[in-house]
Amino acid sequence: MSREMGELTQTRLQKIWIPHSSSSSGLQRRRGSSVPQFTNSPTMVIMVGLPARGKTYISTKLTRYLNWIGTPT
Repeated sequence: MSREMGELTQTRLQKIWIPHSSSSSGLQRRRGSSVPQFTNSPTMVIMVGLPARGKTYISTKLTRYLNWIGTPT
């Protein structure tokens, strides 16, 4: 059983990673397989904790990092 691993490409307008397939039947071949599918679904991070424990500090650092790598926040 051989698997062809496609490379990931990034669109210019949206900063999401999408799988790149070299064959035209890539979608039909991938359907039902265990290859992870990348979608444009949002991810939510919830910070909980006692007052003055660094939630805002970590949230700010995480936001700056995600913006730095190109993920819109």
